Order: sequence, then C-alpha cells, then structure tokens
Amino acid sequence: MVQNRFYIRLCALFLVGTLGSLKASASDIKKVFVIALENHNWTQPVSNPGGIQPVFNNPINAPFIYSLVNGTATAVINGATVNISQQTSYAKAYYNALATPTGNNPSIHPSEPNYLWAEAGTNFGVLNDNDPFASSGGTNQNTVRHLSGFLQVAGRTWRSYQEDADLLTTGMTNMPGMLTNTPLPRASWTVPATSFSGNFVSGFNAYNGSSQYNYATKHNPMAYFTDTNGGPNFGPSNPLSQSHAPLQQLQFDLASNTVADYNWITPNQYNDMHTALSASAPIKGTEVIAGFTGDGLQIKQGDDFLKQLVPMIMASQAYRDHGVIIIWTDETEPAGAGDTPSQNDFQHTLAEIVISADAHANVNGLPYGSPVVYTHSSDLLTMQEIFGVGPAIGDAANATDLSDLFNPGVISDDNVNVKGNLTISAGQSITLSQGAVVNGNVMVNGGTLFLTNGSRIGGNLQVSSGDVTVTNSTVGGNAQFNGGSFSIGSGTVIQGNLQANGLPGGSAILNLVCGASIGGNLQYQNNAGAAVIGGPTVLATSTFASCPGNVVNGNMQVDNNSSQIQVYNNKVKNNLQCQQNSSIQGGGDTARNQQGQCSAF
Repeated sequence: MVQNRFYIRLCALFLVGTLGSLKASASDIKKVFVIALENHNWTQPVSNPGGIQPVFNNPINAPFIYSLVNGTATAVINGATVNISQQTSYAKAYYNALATPTGNNPSIHPSEPNYLWAEAGTNFGVLNDNDPFASSGGTNQNTVRHLSGFLQVAGRTWRSYQEDADLLTTGMTNMPGMLTNTPLPRASWTVPATSFSGNFVSGFNAYNGSSQYNYATKHNPMAYFTDTNGGPNFGPSNPLSQSHAPLQQLQFDLASNTVADYNWITPNQYNDMHTALSASAPIKGTEVIAGFTGDGLQIKQGDDFLKQLVPMIMASQAYRDHGVIIIWTDETEPAGAGDTPSQNDFQHTLAEIVISADAHANVNGLPYGSPVVYTHSSDLLTMQEIFGVGPAIGDAANATDLSDLFNPGVISDDNVNVKGNLTISAGQSITLSQGAVVNGNVMVNGGTLFLTNGSRIGGNLQVSSGDVTVTNSTVGGNAQFNGGSFSIGSGTVIQGNLQANGLPGGSAILNLVCGASIGGNLQYQNNAGAAVIGGPTVLATSTFASCPGNVVNGNMQVDNNSSQIQVYNNKVKNNLQCQQNSSIQGGGDTARNQQGQCSAF
C-alpha cells in the first residue's frame, strides 16, 4: 500500500547500499476526488459559437476554469484567501480512448463506454448508454477486474456521490415524479441503477437554483459492476447501498473527515455541462445565467458548479492531508461546421485538471500544462499506483501514468538508481517510473510492483507471488513468474525469456502480455490463471480493446493451461506451440510453424 513506500525506500537503502536511490517522501496522495464532466472538448480545431465550444480559453462561458489555468483563481477557504491556481496543473494532450492522430480508429462513444473505460480500461464492447439492468439491453458487468472492485478486495474504501440520487418523495415512494430536493436518511439509501429526470415538487438545486433534476446512471461507473452495485436489488437492503451516496452527503463527510479513499462525484446532467436548463426553470434559468443559451449555457452551468464545489473540498482535512481533486471529462465531441472529419483525432482533447498541494509546481507563475499523452487509461493506472492495487487493469497496462502532473516522487520513485537487488514483500507497493533503474534483480515475494515510463531492471524479474505491471520499460534478463499475476503492456522489452508456470486462477486473475518485445522464448504453461497474449483484431467490440500483439524472437509455447487463453496477432520468429489447453482461441499469429491447437487458429 502507499503508506508502505517509506518502508520500502528505507529497506532499499539499507539492504542494497544504493547511492542516490529510493527517496523517503511524505507527500503520497491519500484521498482522491474525481469530478466528472460531460461532452466537451478541452481544445478543438474550430471555435464554433453555434455548436460545441471548447472549455480551454473560454473566459465567457467557463470563467472559473479559465482562471484556474491562467493563474488567477482564488477563493476564501477557512477564512483565508487561497490562490487555487498555485495548486493546479493540467494536461495539454489528453485524448479520447483509442484516439489516433488521424482519427482513423474505433469510436468509443457515447458516454457510458468511457465511464466503463475509466473503471476497467475497456468498454466491454458496450457502445450505448443503457442502464445496467434495463429490461432490454442491460449492460451490467460481472467481472471483478475494475478499480473500485480492486479497492474493495484490498480493504480500501470508495464512494460514489451522485447528484439527484436518493432523495425523498412525497406520497408514494420510488415515484420520481413526486421528488423533493431533500436527501433520504442514510438507512434508506439505495444503489441508483435507473435513470430519471423531472422537476422537484419542493426545493431547489443547491448549485444552480433550479427546480429541475436529471440523474443518469450512465455517468455512475460503479453502478455497472455486480460487485459494486450489489445486483438488481433496488432497495436499501442492498449491501452496497452505503457506497452510493446522494451528493448532499459529501458536505457532511468532508466536515466529519469520513470521506473514502477514492471518491467519484457526478453532478446531474445540468451541472456536468451535458444539458442546458430550461429557460422557464426558476432562478438560474431566468435570472442568474440570463443571456447564456445552448452550448454556452451548458458550459456555464458546469463552471458554476465547480466554482462552488472545489473550494468546499479544498477546505476539508481530507484535501489538506495530501488530497487531490481531478476534474475529468468523459468524451470528445464533434465541434460542428468546419471541424475535422473525426472527433477521435489528436486535434480534439479532453479536460484533465489536477488541484492539489502535491500538483506540479507552477512554471513562470502559471499552472503547469503537461505535454504527455494521456487517456482514461492513464487515470486508471495512476489510481492503481496511488492505492497499491494491481496489476494494471485492461488498457492501463499500455498507459503512461499522471506523474508528470505532480511534483517528483508523489506518484512514483523517479530517476532512482538501485545498484544491487530489490525485494518487494507482502503488503508493500512500489512504483518505479521516469527512468528509474535497478541494476540487479527484482524479486517480488508478495505486494505490488509497477515498472513504468522508461524504467529498467538490469537483471532478472523473479516473481513468486504478488501483482506486477510492466509498461514502456525494460527487463535486461528474464521475467519469470512462479506465482502472482501480471500485466505486461506496450513498449515493454524483455531481453531474455518470459516464463509463467503454475500461476493461480480466480475471477480476478487475468494475465496480459500486450505489445511487448521478447528477446528469447515466451512460455505460458501449467497455469490456472486466464491469459490474453496479444490482442483481438476487432478493437471496438473487444473486451481487451487496445491490447496489441507481441514480437517473440524465439519460440512461443502455450501448454497445459486450465483457464481461458487468447492468443492473437503475435509475431513469433520460430515455432508457436499450443497443446492440451482446456480453452484456447486465437488468430492473426505468424510463426515458422504452428503446432497443436495453434494450427486451428
């Protein structure tokens, strides 16, 4: 876990006698607050007043966000005027999932697929906004391989705060048409798995002053997984109901310092920039935002919401004790007339704003804008690193983490040089990133290792138990797994052999080898754990949508495995052998000779 990083660093210093190696740090993130916004580009090729407008550099419609980035955002917090911009950084190159420079790629839209991706590194083939238990086309997922599921298993806490959920009704219960703006008592909370909208019969929205409500399940990612929604139980007896709170509860949880480790905050569809309030709606619709219409009104509603919510979170002990606020947008949008052919190209970017005392320091008096390429997979990988839960889930194995948006050492140990061996034991978690080097061997005997963003192991990687992620990094010797589980992602170079033998099974176990280059042999033999070795060709509808094939310069053997194995699009220099696997499928592989079950691909 994150709190054990200090111990790991001291152990490395003592046990291997490193010079300039793992540094002790007290600045690791403890609490995370994600505020989810909707359907707007951060930047786009055209600024179209009649269509979708960008959020960046939009002082008229997004004055608070504009002030965050230009260095002038202030608020009175706990009686003192605070310059919020001094605790702000943002991404300049945050792209929609599966985006490419040309936009010639699968389209992961509308909203729901992107929320699923933020939780699980894939859209599971979902390309709609259906509720999880809809009578026709429900999209509930039974896998436990998603972030809040991993947090639950690890004993970490999460909570989903959903605006307009769990409110009192007048007259008959469960009648949205009789909804008031008064939250239910805690014992009556439910898991909000059904969308609804309308007008309050009493009360007004605290953030926009309107009588309108609009809750969309598609913006609540935890509601789409059986282990975090409790199944189709829509009453307070659902054991997961206490993890799904009305937004009003956030203020009380902040005041009592009882927020979760990971907090997902979804405004309603008016306050998240998705939908414009009706012109006839009381207060905001006719007075405060008078003069704003259409898309400009949608942006202004979301900006007003952030201006009120962000200082409230910043005033809390949870934020002051190494908390972080992430302002996140779900998907890019076509800007309208004059736009490029695809909303999925690199000319359309998404908002990713970090507010934290641990954010990257201002540069020349302005918040730092990171040029690093990010997607929702980057957030997922970073959350796994912060909370020490692995291995990387889905496309997070191919991502770059968000460490560039934070001060050095906050997310990972950067540019360290361990001259000897490094051992990671049960209960410990470590992330090596940004050119970190271990000159000897790395032994993982439990715990969690993330090796990312240009790091290197000079010797062997030996794993007896624990969870390992390697992405965009190099192992100079062999990678040998006799236990545990792993995600080996794009840009990984293993100069020796990759061997996995006798790995355990279970619903949470899925070993990935995606986009790696292996100098010797790849052997996956006698394992109970399921595996994906290379990625299916049909990206948009695949569970492993962006898992590319591998290059194996020796032989590849996939033998005697008792769980499902997928072998797709691998380039094997010598022989590809698949024998006596209980369930195997594949295709698109090239090899000098394909033997056994491989010959049927």
